[in-house]
Amino acid sequence: MFVPRGIDCGGAPPSLLEQIHVKALNFVYNRSTPPKPYLSLPLPVVLNKNHNITFQHKNVTRVKAGPIIIISRSITRPRHLKNEMEIMHFLSKEYSAIPVVFFLSNISLIDTIAMFNSARVVIAPHGAGQIHLLWMRQGTAIIEISPAASFNGCFQPIATYRQVHSYIYFDPHASGRGGLQVNMTNFSQFFREVMQGRY
Repeated sequence: MFVPRGIDCGGAPPSLLEQIHVKALNFVYNRSTPPKPYLSLPLPVVLNKNHNITFQHKNVTRVKAGPIIIISRSITRPRHLKNEMEIMHFLSKEYSAIPVVFFLSNISLIDTIAMFNSARVVIAPHGAGQIHLLWMRQGTAIIEISPAASFNGCFQPIATYRQVHSYIYFDPHASGRGGLQVNMTNFSQFFREVMQGRY
């Protein structure tokens, strides 16, 4: 996949995003995918980084089927989730009927597209893995875990274009290059709010 030079992170025009989305899913499922009208939704603007943020599309039905996917970044990479196993244990205990899948970026592009197209909720540390928003169904939820100090919202235009419900969880103690950690008490409550109407 190629994005023209000069386009900022997450800032590709909707027409390009539509072409990538339709062609990739058509290739994966070998069937015709009708094009969706380009959307002219306002892009979200983040002003306050002291509280977690929610962007929901009110007229989009919440996805109630599919796994919860955790995008796992290597501990040698910036913005890895330090306590992703705690998150997984919470999910396995509280939502035992829903499969929890770790995405390690070690499968083919075709399988990756199919996986994210089947997702119900995606938990992602801020980073390039969020480009998989392109394959997600309308009404899917993504929780971006981001350092509060360096949040830039660059994936919000793609979430808005795809009509994916986007939730931002800020780690107030993380730097842009270090690891991320969620407070499990706060994150558990936050996740329960995300899951309302999703099972």
